[in-house]
Amino acid sequence: MQSAVAPLQRFNAAKPFSLVTGSQISRSASRGCALFSAVICAWTGERDLGIEQLETPAKIPNGASYGELRLDPLFDPLRNDPRFQKLCEEK
Repeated sequence: MQSAVAPLQRFNAAKPFSLVTGSQISRSASRGCALFSAVICAWTGERDLGIEQLETPAKIPNGASYGELRLDPLFDPLRNDPRFQKLCEEK
């Protein structure tokens, strides 16, 4: 599983995005990257990393919504994790 997540970790480490793209990444794009990363980690069995990726978008105002976290089937692998449930409760 580690090999499936390694490219994602390298992508996330390529910050600040201004060095990569020549401009600042938008807040919505950053949110999307974090959610996409969390889904990939969840589906590859890297639950700890998936929860870690969700912490930031779950806490910002326009980040992951309560409904998105509770109802989106992409997050099914994380549902029984107490840390995921705590993130949902905080929303």
